Order: sequence, then structure tokens, then C-alpha cells
Amino acid sequence: ALNYNLNVTKVLASMLIAFIVAVAYARKKDNLKITFKQITSKLHIRTSLNLVRSGFPLLMIAIVGLAFTNIDKIMIIKYLNSTQLGYYSFGAIIAGIILIVPTNIGQVLFPNTIERYSEKGKKEDIKNYLLLPIIIISYLLPFMIGAVFIISRTLIEHILPKYIPGIPAL
Repeated sequence: ALNYNLNVTKVLASMLIAFIVAVAYARKKDNLKITFKQITSKLHIRTSLNLVRSGFPLLMIAIVGLAFTNIDKIMIIKYLNSTQLGYYSFGAIIAGIILIVPTNIGQVLFPNTIERYSEKGKKEDIKNYLLLPIIIISYLLPFMIGAVFIISRTLIEHILPKYIPGIPAL
């Protein structure tokens, strides 16, 4: 968790410093000599625009997903108190654990899907890569959620009794 004394500017500055240190280390370790002229000589505007055009929807999906996963916590802390946010976050942690399965499946299949599409460039070739995981997850996830719902109350009562008021958030 971030320290309350850190603000966004300090966090961004520390990220920039870490990036500069990493680049400096890589340059020293591997004798990298990168100049601005090398970068611009290999830069193709049309290719770059195509990459931005195809990557922009993925970026927007990530940004919207981040907003949707955090807006609830912001609203809870604004209108309720930190204890209730803690109970809610406990439920969110359990939900996050359940969602690891489809997330990891997506992370494993995404490179394979891109590789298959890049071989022939036909959308029909990746149809099974896209539809089959969705079908499997749609059958598997309800059972996982049901198992967590049935087991969680007993586990929380025995292992984490202080979080019993947070059970309804599950």
C-alpha cells in the first residue's frame, strides 16, 4: 500500500527515476549505445500509426477496466467508513482470487491467438482460440463461485472471525 505522504507527483517521479536507473544499468551491462538518430532512422510513421490504431482499443480496455475495478472503492470510502471499505475489500480480494483463473487463461492464450492470426491473417483461424475459452469459463466459473460461496462462511468463521461482518460483501 502507498504511504499517505506520497502523492501522485512523487510516485510518478519515483517511477521515472526507476526507469532511468534501469536503462542506465542495461546500457552499462550490455554496452548499449542508443542514439536519437538510430531511433528515428528506424521509425516508420505508417507502421507506427497502424500499431497505435490497433493497440489503442487494448489500452482503453485496460483503462476502463481499471476505472471499473476501483470506482466502487472510491464511492464506498466517500459515503461510508474505512471499516466498511475493509469488509468490502475483503470480498473483493476473494473475487479477485476467483478471477485469477480466467485472467491467466487469457494471458496464456493471447500470445497464441496473435501468433495464429499473424500466420495467415484470417479471423476464422482464431475463432476457436476466442470462443472455446469463453465457453469453458462460462461453464467452470459458476461452479467455482458456488463453491466459494458455500465454503467461505465456514472458513471465515473459523479462520478469520474478525471479518464475519464482511461476509455479506462476498
